[in-house]
Amino acid sequence: RVSLTAQTVTQMQSARAMVAGLALALFVQSDARVIGSVPTATRSDTVATSGGQWDFVQSTAKLASPRRDLGGAVAGGRAYFAGGCSDTASPYECLSPTAAVDIVTPDGTVTAAAPLSVPRGWATGCGITKFVLFAGGGTGGAAPHLAVGDVIDTTTGKTTAFPTALSVGRWGLGCTAVNGSVFYAGGKSIPSEGTYAMSAAVDVFHPTSQVWERAPYVLSHPKECVAGAGSRNSVVWAGGWVETPNSGHGGPIFQRADTAIDTFTTLGTEGPHASFEKGAEWPGAVEGPDGNAYVLGSTELLVFNGTVLLSKTPAAVGAGVLAATVTNNGVSVGDRFVCFYSLTPNGVVCYDISKEQWMPLVPCSVVHKAGAFVAVGSTVLVAGGYNPDRGNAATDVVDLLTIS
Repeated sequence: RVSLTAQTVTQMQSARAMVAGLALALFVQSDARVIGSVPTATRSDTVATSGGQWDFVQSTAKLASPRRDLGGAVAGGRAYFAGGCSDTASPYECLSPTAAVDIVTPDGTVTAAAPLSVPRGWATGCGITKFVLFAGGGTGGAAPHLAVGDVIDTTTGKTTAFPTALSVGRWGLGCTAVNGSVFYAGGKSIPSEGTYAMSAAVDVFHPTSQVWERAPYVLSHPKECVAGAGSRNSVVWAGGWVETPNSGHGGPIFQRADTAIDTFTTLGTEGPHASFEKGAEWPGAVEGPDGNAYVLGSTELLVFNGTVLLSKTPAAVGAGVLAATVTNNGVSVGDRFVCFYSLTPNGVVCYDISKEQWMPLVPCSVVHKAGAFVAVGSTVLVAGGYNPDRGNAATDVVDLLTIS
């Protein structure tokens, strides 16, 4: 593999600000109000690599309020950021949850949508056809996690709440859309005060019938922070946290990163098992523009065609991606790239599937640990989160990166 170094060729003000202003005037969304717009793009660069050049434009926008542990999903050409926590006392609790839902377009226009049915952090988001879903989550501490699933119709702005969408209330789920349905897997639940449990359950939402049900399979073992990616009527579930019993603490301690990678067809047929070289909590995973699943651990990128492992490639920034603690950390961008958010170093790193090489990391303007990470077409959006080096203060910044 070739070591790549970014080389800034030009820095200039972008005309995208005028486009954002025009889009702001024309944008109409049912039950939504404009709360902000993108400022002038900060950079327009050309990065020279061994494989040619890679052009990108960076800009920023702002959510309605600073928050971490928010969910993100995309449908209808727009990104939706939902829920989250604004307090700084502990990243493991949500003392000040919000139900807010912000819509962000690729030009940086931000609007407010109807809120979630229940204020909460850690709601896991996925998009399919015209719907975005936010399921599970909670407030941490001793409060039971939620089974609710909010389904937003992006064409009407209507939110439908399903109080028992999940088979058991939990947070730390992975989700992915494949073969016309959305799958939610794993997670951690609090059955009662002082009692914690991991889950191996997989729940499915069918948008055509608007029905939630249990999948015909479960994960190989209970875990949270699992990553999921679809590929050709199959699903790959990778890594996560598994529980290690400790009788001295009255329950399990969640301290072991999992190496296991499960594969299943959407009909529930179990495929071959694979594994990371090292345990991977909060790994990256995404279905690429070529239909393959790309799964990122701390040291390697694994590529699956359906349930079949095709290849392994070294990943220099894998540890930084895992440290970001971002649910659904992985996006498909255009027809060439899969991208991930890295905490250390802080920025977006992309893999060019056509050239089979990593591109130089593009720094973000702020730190987005426990933020949301999505892509709309060729634009990557990293929203919210917090900076552990600055008193866990949450941010309202959305970093946008448009790649060509």
